[in-house]
Amino acid sequence: MKKVLLFLGFFAFSLNLAFSQCTPVPFPGPQLTVPDTSQGLPPAVATQPYDITVHVNIPQTFTLNGIPIPVDSAGLITITGLPTGFNFITNSPNNFWPANSYGCIVIQGNPTMADVGSYNCLVQIDGYVANLTTPVPVNQKFKLHVLDSNHVSVEEVVGNEFSVSQNVPNPVEEKTAITYYLPTPSVVHFEVFNMAGARVLSNVEKGLKGYNVIYFNRQNLPAGAYFYKVSTGSTSIVKRMMVK
Repeated sequence: MKKVLLFLGFFAFSLNLAFSQCTPVPFPGPQLTVPDTSQGLPPAVATQPYDITVHVNIPQTFTLNGIPIPVDSAGLITITGLPTGFNFITNSPNNFWPANSYGCIVIQGNPTMADVGSYNCLVQIDGYVANLTTPVPVNQKFKLHVLDSNHVSVEEVVGNEFSVSQNVPNPVEEKTAITYYLPTPSVVHFEVFNMAGARVLSNVEKGLKGYNVIYFNRQNLPAGAYFYKVSTGSTSIVKRMMVK
């Protein structure tokens, strides 16, 4: 059979408590990835079951240099870089889907406190198009953050509105991570204030739709309590952190 890879599209994420075969969900539009892989996966929380469904769109043709090329099929080979003990399963017996079809992948795990951190994951895909006898790999990278359950809950990191999670770790010795969610791409202002209200740090970054992470280095800040503010447009969220 002559085949080549097109794309594996990440469309939507859903949280469930039981590991089971997923059901594909068709979605409209020309997008192959909604959201795209730059958003990463929703954060996991240590000691909390993690279970997401990723919906896949395999198009009928692939356009190369303005020429449409018929797609035969595309399939998931493996996902590397996930925390220890995480697994994945698709709705297809051989993890391949034909052109012009929808599929889905379930990723599940039970992260522990030892898993807290950031993971660079790689989705390895093989696909085939007409007139090619060998598969063409198209790899997609994404990030998965496992957050400390002592400082953040599932409710803080799951939602469809602008939100900011508690920094992890807290107290801060050298560096800490602050996860925030944006419903749309936005310019984000990040500020840190001491207890007297004086601003000790101010940064501006372009936040992507979905989950983003700010890495804060305490540098020469003296030990004590601080407030950090994450703002987008007219909305600001303030949280307290400790530096030791």
